[in-house]
Amino acid sequence: LTNAVVSGEDASWSYAAPAADRNATNAAVQDLAGNDMASVTAQKVDTTRATLLSANTGAAGNVLVMNFNEALLSTHMPAATTFQVLGSQSGLHTVSGVSVSGSAVNLSLSTPLLKGETVSMSYTADADNIASSNAALQDLAGNDVLTLGTPQPLAVANKVTAALLTKSLAMNA
Repeated sequence: LTNAVVSGEDASWSYAAPAADRNATNAAVQDLAGNDMASVTAQKVDTTRATLLSANTGAAGNVLVMNFNEALLSTHMPAATTFQVLGSQSGLHTVSGVSVSGSAVNLSLSTPLLKGETVSMSYTADADNIASSNAALQDLAGNDVLTLGTPQPLAVANKVTAALLTKSLAMNA
């Protein structure tokens, strides 16, 4: 390529195969068995990054789910420290684990969020890289999710259903 393809740019590729020939020395793209690749016309390349659509908490408040507009790779997880979750009443919450399932990113929190509080979160992406092996949230095409700024209130559906439980002891007489 003369110029790099940038995120969001329309790009496609084509391949014109030479006449089929099982010779391993011909100019065709071949598999290991010597089979020639067929011609390909105008295959679109995905250069669009996944974007955050919504976020919600679990009923117990110890998981924050970030929902994206497309499926994400689950093979290379960013470090838990790249995320910051802040409750308006409960303060900063340590993210203890990160997992991806389809288009959802699940952040396990070491302490639960409180019922009804406003939740803010941020994500600091790894250096932008098209390699699918870097430690960033990525869509299935390897496009990195961009940094989601300093903690800002999101329209997080706080589904915490119980107030913070306190320990009580019942004494039997």
